[in-house]
Amino acid sequence: MSEWVDPTQADNTETEGAKVLQFKTKKDKKDKRTLLFTLDDEEFTVPTKPGMGVVMRYLNVARKTGNDLMAAQSLVEELLGEEKWDKFINWPDLDDETMGAVISQCVNLAVASVETTSDKISEQIAQILWFTEYEELILCDLAAVYGIRRP
Repeated sequence: MSEWVDPTQADNTETEGAKVLQFKTKKDKKDKRTLLFTLDDEEFTVPTKPGMGVVMRYLNVARKTGNDLMAAQSLVEELLGEEKWDKFINWPDLDDETMGAVISQCVNLAVASVETTSDKISEQIAQILWFTEYEELILCDLAAVYGIRRP
């Protein structure tokens, strides 16, 4: 998983006047896992904080297929891992209620894991939009005061 570097704090290189963002993969990162459910005394765990990539892949499947159930099942498979997913879906007593409960838990976990990041991004966008609007007002005032024509 790569670490986001704030462009204002990063050692960025210039490419034709634009800053190039640089990211580094975290090494030796151990994902903590949380017990989601047990099946015949076997533990089925998922990452405690799935991360942005997992959620984006889930949303991408939903967008491309238009099928929320397919996207949710894809998410559960990714969180559990292929071996545990196969054991779960081949369990003879699997029913709609059980599948629904597992899907619901996984979707809630994944979405909650990125809400803080999404909130930060939303705040940054709001600040940019506010600054842009404020900057426009200043430029209009300066243009009026100094009689500058704006394109």
